[in-house]
Amino acid sequence: MKKALFVLGFTLAFSNFSYSQCSNFDINIGFPYFTDSDCSDNIMTVCSDITVTFSNGNASWQYGYYVNGVLDFMSSISNTNNLGSVTVCSTTSCSDAVQFFVNSWSAPNGGGNMCAQVMSLPAMLPVDFGKFQGVERNGSVHLTWETLTEVNNERFEIQRSTELSNFKTIGEVSGNGFSESLQSYTYIDNSALNLKSYYYRIKQYDYDGNYGFSEVIRVTLEGETHGAYLFPNPADSYVLIPSNITGLEVMNNRGQILNVFNNPTERLDVSSLPSGTYYLRLRFQDGTVNTQEIVKL
Repeated sequence: MKKALFVLGFTLAFSNFSYSQCSNFDINIGFPYFTDSDCSDNIMTVCSDITVTFSNGNASWQYGYYVNGVLDFMSSISNTNNLGSVTVCSTTSCSDAVQFFVNSWSAPNGGGNMCAQVMSLPAMLPVDFGKFQGVERNGSVHLTWETLTEVNNERFEIQRSTELSNFKTIGEVSGNGFSESLQSYTYIDNSALNLKSYYYRIKQYDYDGNYGFSEVIRVTLEGETHGAYLFPNPADSYVLIPSNITGLEVMNNRGQILNVFNNPTERLDVSSLPSGTYYLRLRFQDGTVNTQEIVKL
């Protein structure tokens, strides 16, 4: 199970008035943020900036955090006659929920009256990924992924790379917003080339523009190449294709189909295409499918 690593967008500021002696406290637990942001090893580090102000003499306080509702860390008690601040971080599994807290007392060294514990909302990551898989089918890469829960999930961007770096977005799928049940998604990458390996990941956005990532998977295409048959390449006005082609699709570098040709001629006119990289998905008489990259000058 994998959660999308997410930068949360809520701010938590609390003032505690449980006792009259505590009315001079101002306790602020800053919104959680992540310093380890790829989650590729299923480990995340989430932090919060905490500030405690006491405006009437000497007081004391301590901080800590719970992981999945269980106390995981608690600091020693600190004294303050004005202001105390700290950045506290938890390194834990990407599937965990972290909740920060502050205890405070109206006198030094934990003396006087203890104000009720101030706690943040759980720093839960909004998309809980299930399986993420990719397989080659008839010259294309079929990607499927699942979410176990979703909170504020707007969309997914499908990203691809050949080097485990420099990922580029090749497509987009809408999310379900809020869900507490299993959801399944599919995307077909028609621009993948035969005899190449690709790395894929899912970039997930919430409605506020914050985002996170899934794990990374690898897919290798091992279909027949039918040789190198596109000429000229790069091309300015036309590309020559083999005579045994029964169908052809022209796609942009995001895998979007621009044109479809049935029984095309051996001379494909590309003069109207803007300069850039394109993919020709070719269907042969023997039923095989192959995708080739061309560059339009």
